Amino acid sequence: WKPVLRLTPGTPSSGGIVWFFETDASLSLTQNLIKYTNSAFNAGFHFIIKNSAGLSLGFTLSSVNASFWRYYTSLLPKAGDLDPSVYARNFFSDLWDSLSIWDTSALQRTLFKLQKLSLALSVDAHDWFLKGSVDAGPTLVTPLSGRPYYEMDVSFTLSVTWKDISAIKSSISYSDGSFND
Repeated sequence: WKPVLRLTPGTPSSGGIVWFFETDASLSLTQNLIKYTNSAFNAGFHFIIKNSAGLSLGFTLSSVNASFWRYYTSLLPKAGDLDPSVYARNFFSDLWDSLSIWDTSALQRTLFKLQKLSLALSVDAHDWFLKGSVDAGPTLVTPLSGRPYYEMDVSFTLSVTWKDISAIKSSISYSDGSFND
């Protein structure tokens, strides 16, 4: 499921800059019907603010919850000694814990885990195009001894592309042993 929202104001009357806001979300739920403890909820959110002058700023966040079944345990059957209600979690309190960046114990407790965080900037300056981005995401490190832990991998990308200048463009053709303009 991927809802998209775009807010596009009308054109300015005095030749000023027009701002645009765009957002979309991608949500998916995977549930194994045989082994109900295999479930995953993936969420991705993308926000873009851009203007008519060629500036664009984007923010992307993606998260996964690999134990989504724990929010609807009352719908699941008991299987032998396994009572799903013992593992029940409240969806809204868990979601709040995932947003509580000031509380490390809440972030460890929540079932929602960050997969990727990205910030992108692009500038179209008529003769050239600048694009930069910063991406971050956790990587599980498993040492030979001790507990596994996560490290945040951060990457930075910067590119400048020069556009063709029409006054300098020329075409040359070759026929019958000579070059022609």
